[in-house]
Amino acid sequence: MPAHRKSLQELELSGATKKNPSRYVTRRNAPSTGDLGKPHRSLNKEETRIWHEIAKSSPAGILQARDRLSVELACRLLAKARSGMAKAAEFSILTSLLAKLGLNPVDGQRIDAPPPPREDDELDEWFSERPR
Repeated sequence: MPAHRKSLQELELSGATKKNPSRYVTRRNAPSTGDLGKPHRSLNKEETRIWHEIAKSSPAGILQARDRLSVELACRLLAKARSGMAKAAEFSILTSLLAKLGLNPVDGQRIDAPPPPREDDELDEWFSERPR
């Protein structure tokens, strides 16, 4: 079985993109498809609460419109698991879904999250105005 493909961020951190730049010329991060949005109207109250919990747990900019179906399924399975009605196979599917969405510690590190917006502080302004 081949090795899993590393994200562009992992390759940059390891120095692979500097060692073999031509290998990664065509590599791009997936384009944005818009925000995750509001929960589907078919979700019940508990599943809707879980939707917001998942959205809040994810780093900003990671969950997008393309993830809606996976998040919806994860909400339904997690609600079923929390009620004590989930079967072993459903736990397996839920674990896999949460991993693919980057919602566990190991897989969360593999996701290319956009850097948080940097807030300018007074020192930045002072240093930028100072003559060199």
